[in-house]
Amino acid sequence: MEIASEVTRQDILLISLKGRMGLKDLQEIEATLKSLVQGHTTVVIDLTCLDFMFSMCLRSLIMCAQMVQLKNGRLALFADSDNILTVLRASGVPSLMPVLRTREEAVAAVTISSGACPDGGLAGAFMTSHIYEVVATVEAVSGVVGWAERVALAHGALSSSSANALLVCLQELVANVALHARRGDGAPALRVHMRIIPEFIAVLIEDNGYAFDPLRDAPVHVETDLASAVVGGRGLLIVRQLARAMSYERASEWNRLYLEIA
Repeated sequence: MEIASEVTRQDILLISLKGRMGLKDLQEIEATLKSLVQGHTTVVIDLTCLDFMFSMCLRSLIMCAQMVQLKNGRLALFADSDNILTVLRASGVPSLMPVLRTREEAVAAVTISSGACPDGGLAGAFMTSHIYEVVATVEAVSGVVGWAERVALAHGALSSSSANALLVCLQELVANVALHARRGDGAPALRVHMRIIPEFIAVLIEDNGYAFDPLRDAPVHVETDLASAVVGGRGLLIVRQLARAMSYERASEWNRLYLEIA
């Protein structure tokens, strides 16, 4: 397998992997990637020329992301092969780091935002987006959903199923914040960023309420036994089913939940 690298004018380390990422190359790949990533805080890894990825090779990517995170940096992957994306998504990589389809989107994901989130993180992917800010109350839920519907209608290319999935996810997630994230000093602030890309809708929901990771704490499977079924928690289960990818981080006392809807 070939590994190439360059540092862009934005001081982003761009690593390109080409060929087959197999088990026999694992040690060499890890050593090379560790050497390249060392000293960089913004890293993008290009997987578009990768023909095959063995599951154990994912550790190399996760290891790189951990190294960058230790320096308060950001790492994103991009790939356009459904085979590679399937492996990444099935293994849960999008919950650990941004996984995108183009170099431009990946660069945006590691670039510090100049907007409301100066410390970057997941917000970096939303440098140009529609933004709605409100205090997270139950009454505010309909306002958020109505705003998202108007934005979606303005982009006529959206399918009705995608638009519906977007509205359902926002309804569930914003209601969850309003009902459960309230702190002693009042309802939390809420920011919803939405960016419509030709292939999917990207949404970032931020609140400064109690820390809650829906990827870790929400139910994953649908029960089949009525007697032992949990009564609540269905909203986050619905979101898991409708979103093609989700990521979460807690940064500067803010919950940040990123999701993609195709």
